[in-house]
Amino acid sequence: MPTRTNPQDILDNIFWVKNLPDGGGSWGQGLTGTAEAVSREVSDLEKTKANIEGEIRKRLRVMRALPGRAEREAPLMYDDEVVAKAKAGVVTKAPNP
Repeated sequence: MPTRTNPQDILDNIFWVKNLPDGGGSWGQGLTGTAEAVSREVSDLEKTKANIEGEIRKRLRVMRALPGRAEREAPLMYDDEVVAKAKAGVVTKAPNP
């Protein structure tokens, strides 16, 4: 399995370009500027990814709670026979969308 790419390691590996005469000129500035900009973008995307993963976990937790909620609440609103008949008439696994 490949190791995780660390943007800071890459920035450190090309830092020497800034020590060239005139910082490497327009080429050096372009190279280091691109690396720094992409590093910031990666950082922002990783934060967004963490937020999205957190939201997914929250929604999956709600989804996992729904069957138990249905089992607890249906008998409070409907007759036991109606609930049993409804359960008997349903395929046990919903098709994937």
